[in-house]
Amino acid sequence: MRRTYVDGRGCGLVVKKSFEESYKKWNNNDKVYLQVAGKSWTVNCDMKCNVCRLRSGWDRFAKDNSLTAGDVCVFQLIDASKKILEVVIFRATKETHGDGGSATEESKSKVLHFASAEDFKSQNPFFALALKESYVDGKGRGMVVRKAFEKTYQMWKNDDQVILQFEGKTWPVYCDINRNGCSLRRGWDRFVRDNLLTVGDACVFEPIASEKLLQVFIFRAAKETNSKENNVPRRVKIEAKEARVLTSDNAFTSTYPFFRVKVYPSSLSGPNLSLPKIFVKRYITMDSCMVTLQISDGREWLVKCTYYKSRPKFSVGWNIFAQANHLAAGDICTFKLIDFSTKLLQVFISRAAKETKRKEDKILPKKSEAREARVLSSVSSFTSKYSFFTVKVYPSSLSGGALSVPSKFIKNHITKDSCDVTLQTSNGKLWLVKCIVYNNGTKFSGGWNRFARANQLAAGDVCAFELINFSEKLLNVIIFRN
Repeated sequence: MRRTYVDGRGCGLVVKKSFEESYKKWNNNDKVYLQVAGKSWTVNCDMKCNVCRLRSGWDRFAKDNSLTAGDVCVFQLIDASKKILEVVIFRATKETHGDGGSATEESKSKVLHFASAEDFKSQNPFFALALKESYVDGKGRGMVVRKAFEKTYQMWKNDDQVILQFEGKTWPVYCDINRNGCSLRRGWDRFVRDNLLTVGDACVFEPIASEKLLQVFIFRAAKETNSKENNVPRRVKIEAKEARVLTSDNAFTSTYPFFRVKVYPSSLSGPNLSLPKIFVKRYITMDSCMVTLQISDGREWLVKCTYYKSRPKFSVGWNIFAQANHLAAGDICTFKLIDFSTKLLQVFISRAAKETKRKEDKILPKKSEAREARVLSSVSSFTSKYSFFTVKVYPSSLSGGALSVPSKFIKNHITKDSCDVTLQTSNGKLWLVKCIVYNNGTKFSGGWNRFARANQLAAGDVCAFELINFSEKLLNVIIFRN
């Protein structure tokens, strides 16, 4: 639940694209019924611009059930003809509320800790199990389906495809039926990798819509002790040992796999950065591919991950990332894998301790640097009642006819597919711009050049984009001049 879903302003709830097979059969203003613990609420669906939104009646549902930002709701279609959705609510802990903004992936996992696999109840058949080493070691042995689920899997045939669904995404797996029972084998390792499953995690599998479509609930394993070493997830500890990643003074831990790399002069003079082989092969890719590097302010860079003499490296695009983030020899970069399917790595930079400066180094900043500092100060103090993101304008954003924008914001707030958006400036003028959504990035392209010229954008300017009208995909643009 984002803040906009529960603030009572009538914005409603956007239904995920993964539910399209069901909602594309609905019509505008159809009544949908939401059920919680035997009680029912009526909401109307708003079908516009290829987006389904539960609008009229949603605020009443949110208020009556005391929904707040950070809560997680699971919507299960239990009667397609009558459009009845059963809703299971997982309450956020205090620490996941934050300032009322969107719940992060890490906070979602904390929310799901609120209920255990043992407490899971459903009127549908389901089975639950804790994951063993053999289920998550990536050796292709698959997962054994419990005998308690036999009445369902008896209807399956050997090598039948079963679909696993978790948080709106789906994974095909294939069943292996023999005299000893049923296993989910081919495709299971991909499901494990994508969802960062580890030993001790518990999964609940429940059929929805058909016996071959299983809704998966994941309950993450609790940490064993309070020691610093055991507070790090098992996978992360193994990776830290095997890849010999560097440690820094400030201990970094995460529920996601991560690695550290120290920046050497050779990593800055040439367009490549050497990476830990074990980590890359296990979590990212066995072949060359494009990955997305994201820093804390949401800016993203596409970089090629390639193998040279069997050693993985960041090559094409790395030098652009290094220059844009002012990397220097001695800096340490921590790369956290937050989305396997899109190869999205969040980057944290620990700056090297500065040595004693020589006299010739004690030079006042250039005017351009001073201007840039003022711009960044203005941007950092910018606030808005609307959801917004900021992007710095680089020379390539003006000469190339396209502007890279944060994929996460676009996909969460505007669209998951390419579409047209409208940009508006303070004088009321409007420009139509094409928003292109790739697997590994998002850009404003067709029409962006015209907008940039008309508003005399220059390298070093920063643009803030406020989403002031979701249905019309209207973005108000505030320009901070360099």
